[in-house]
Amino acid sequence: MSDKPKRRWYQFSLKAIFVAVTVGCVLFGGRIEWYRRWARFHEEKLAAAKYRDDFHESQAALYRKAMWRPWMFVWEPKSPRSW
Repeated sequence: MSDKPKRRWYQFSLKAIFVAVTVGCVLFGGRIEWYRRWARFHEEKLAAAKYRDDFHESQAALYRKAMWRPWMFVWEPKSPRSW
């Protein structure tokens, strides 16, 4: 009889799991910060506008929404004034 214990297939070290979770959190945190900065940019453009700007208002709302859903992608069209 063999006294060797059977190795489980899905056995990971605690260090490997810690590293994987840390890398995942850093990536998600960076994406959330990127969305936050773009939302602030559009809000500043909206505040500086002399008239109501629907483009910057809608883009700021999209980026604020994406901050809570980091897996969401925001498509940034060109500003209507640059056409």
